[in-house]
Amino acid sequence: MEKYLLGIDIGTTNVKSVLFDLHGTVIGSAQKEYETIFIRDGWVEQDPEKWWSAVQSTILQILQNEKIEKNNILALGVSCQAPSMLPVDREGAPLRNALIWMDRRTESQCRRIRETVDEDKLFEQTGNRIDPFFILPKILWYKENEPDKYDKTYKIIQPNGYINFKLTNEYSMDNIHASLSLAYDVKNNKWIDDVLDVFNIDKEIFPMVKQSSDILGRISKKAALDTGLSESTIVITGTVDGVAAAIESGVIDEGYAVEMTGTSSVLLIASNHLKYNKNLTFMQHAVKDSYLIFGAMSTTGASLKWIRDNLYKWDPEQLDQAYQSLDAEVLSDAPLPGKIVYLPYLMGERSPIWDSYARGIFAGISLETKRGELIRAVLEGAAFALRHNLEEARNSGVKVNHLLSVGGGANSDIWMTIKASVLNLPISVPYNSLGAPLGDAILAGHAVGVFPDIKQTAMSFRKIKKTYEPCQQWVDYYSDLFESYKSIYSSTRQTMHKMHDQYQKFEHQFNESQV
Repeated sequence: MEKYLLGIDIGTTNVKSVLFDLHGTVIGSAQKEYETIFIRDGWVEQDPEKWWSAVQSTILQILQNEKIEKNNILALGVSCQAPSMLPVDREGAPLRNALIWMDRRTESQCRRIRETVDEDKLFEQTGNRIDPFFILPKILWYKENEPDKYDKTYKIIQPNGYINFKLTNEYSMDNIHASLSLAYDVKNNKWIDDVLDVFNIDKEIFPMVKQSSDILGRISKKAALDTGLSESTIVITGTVDGVAAAIESGVIDEGYAVEMTGTSSVLLIASNHLKYNKNLTFMQHAVKDSYLIFGAMSTTGASLKWIRDNLYKWDPEQLDQAYQSLDAEVLSDAPLPGKIVYLPYLMGERSPIWDSYARGIFAGISLETKRGELIRAVLEGAAFALRHNLEEARNSGVKVNHLLSVGGGANSDIWMTIKASVLNLPISVPYNSLGAPLGDAILAGHAVGVFPDIKQTAMSFRKIKKTYEPCQQWVDYYSDLFESYKSIYSSTRQTMHKMHDQYQKFEHQFNESQV
């Protein structure tokens, strides 16, 4: 009788649930979007109940559509956007919305961390710089600004930790999420007590740290009723979406890299040695003796979604075809590289510039500019951001000989050709270009003994659907345009910061006048 594994990814935009057989073949899939809450400039949250609702509905849809016998689903793994900060009480109920990775409200907390701890020593212990991206400054903001809620907090968990709790009634945190906390010693695999102590944070506020493929528990009776799953199905600890994507793509050995493209983009480069770079990010891999250096871009796919939602009027039933329509408009109105440069910094930017106050810019538009040219500029801007991170990695001695791309953006032929041309590097797209769910399923299968060797399984499942070669007629022009891209940011950075300060002052004065 056929057995199955389920991979679930809690993304920034939607939940993707995919059911696989034991050969890595997709049996059924479903996805559901949910809202991201933009409270004010730099403040970004999500309602965790929306994650759970989307997980329930996608699992039920797969079971109903594919008529799967629930007892044949051996195990499941959940990955997620990272890192986020979700506080829950002793019953596991959220005490507030989650501050997701995109949230940049904690600049003042980051300044205090720099003033309080030895920044170089912290970098040596964690492999990461002090930035609002990470969990520690988010916890400090929460502790200082919502002390009544903080006092009621039992655990601080991640999106997959919340889904795991809803499925099993067990709290969880994997070592890879821990490595993005800015308070976890990645060399010795333990919390950094002196950092937590100086800020009066009890390390017990975090769940026990486990490996991604460790068995967490089985589906609870209530969760079985909510999802249609069997109480016999095993749930693993799970991992960060980027790690699941790296496993899905077979990016484990030195020299292999994958671009995971969705709301944000992440360039993940495998290394067999600990390598740090202050302008990039480090996290552990789910495979023993392998590590990941990554460049994280905040709003690449989100920029295209902004175009989709603000320059068009779509029938809600046609949103699935929207991006194909955008591609068609590019091919019609802007089939060649143009004169517009776009900075994809709609919510600040992570690596390699690490600037909370950077903002999006279209440079070079005129009365002749067509909508398709703006769309192409967005595609090119995302490619330039990817090149910026790739160059940073290479400058620090990291090798990239093979580049793959997974996720929603990998479905666009024109975007992939632009990226290959901007990087002057072939980019391969696997058949399973899902972003993370197959990686989740491989980890789940490893936990129950179906896949004894994660690396061997990942490599055997990786089958290339298409390789995009650089368009040599575009390569030199894109190199020149890339220099303009960097120059536009460096020449406007001070102005963007000044504009932020001006608006903050205006907003404060306006709010005071309304009291």
